[in-house]
Amino acid sequence: MQKAVIIILLLAMTFFTSCKNGNVRKLNEKRNYNSSAGIYISFSDTLSPNHIILKATINNKPAYLLLDNGTMPNEYLILFKPFAARAQIIDTLKPFRIEADRIANSSVLLSLGGLEDSIKNTVIKQLHMLTGQKNVPDGILGMGFLKRYIVEINYEMRYLQLHDTASYKVPNEYKEVTFKPPYTGPFRQLDAEFCIGQKSIKESISIDIGLGVDGFFWGLPKYLKYQHMLQPGLNGKISESYFVFSKSKNMHIIIDSVHIVGKTIKLIPATIEIESSASYDAIILGNNVLQRFKKIYFNFGANKIYLPWK
Repeated sequence: MQKAVIIILLLAMTFFTSCKNGNVRKLNEKRNYNSSAGIYISFSDTLSPNHIILKATINNKPAYLLLDNGTMPNEYLILFKPFAARAQIIDTLKPFRIEADRIANSSVLLSLGGLEDSIKNTVIKQLHMLTGQKNVPDGILGMGFLKRYIVEINYEMRYLQLHDTASYKVPNEYKEVTFKPPYTGPFRQLDAEFCIGQKSIKESISIDIGLGVDGFFWGLPKYLKYQHMLQPGLNGKISESYFVFSKSKNMHIIIDSVHIVGKTIKLIPATIEIESSASYDAIILGNNVLQRFKKIYFNFGANKIYLPWK
């Protein structure tokens, strides 16, 4: 009798463990999460190849979100007014400012790949149309989102993976580089040296993965500072560009080479801002430059970037 009871208890424990493990497997499958592989999210090709756009749902409504570290440090999710109205997140019959404040104090549900998160302090903003683009993003995943993970960006295979900051180790063939302080603004900086003609310019460069232009973007203050060196190489044609919250008039140049963290990139384009509604005193690089490294890692929370060094 005692032996029979023991057998029954063992069978019950086996059944319970099997059910528990099955539930864990189902949960992991639902989240598409593996502690070693991270959360996998493919790029969505809805804008230029220089943007990283991710398909998500917000409150169960499909949304295309721009990945962008060039936001305020704690801004996790920004939604643009057209999407917020279309998805009935805001009431268009009420003043926009009142509705934006209401959403900032409530929650929206984000679903992205295998990630589901209830987001508080969502920001609703107006949006400049991006010149020449038929489709515009519905919002932005900002620095507040990026700081939560080690972010793997594979430009060749066009996917993103989000890794746990506590347990994930970046592969040894990637060189760890710490960004330059300060760490309070929207961008993170590295040292660089530009060669233009026979002249050299040593400047800090700012990383902005929300930047859509080819090559580097030189803000108006940098153009005015180095105008005597840049002017001879400018092609004379003026173009207009709309960024998310500003409009610029630009000219263009081909830079002979730029040296970044032990790597030299030759014959790279640059957009030179000559007029702007809201200018940055910075030289900015985005995905068009970063994709030359094929795959990189960011840990914005620790102010680090990892670049291939072999």
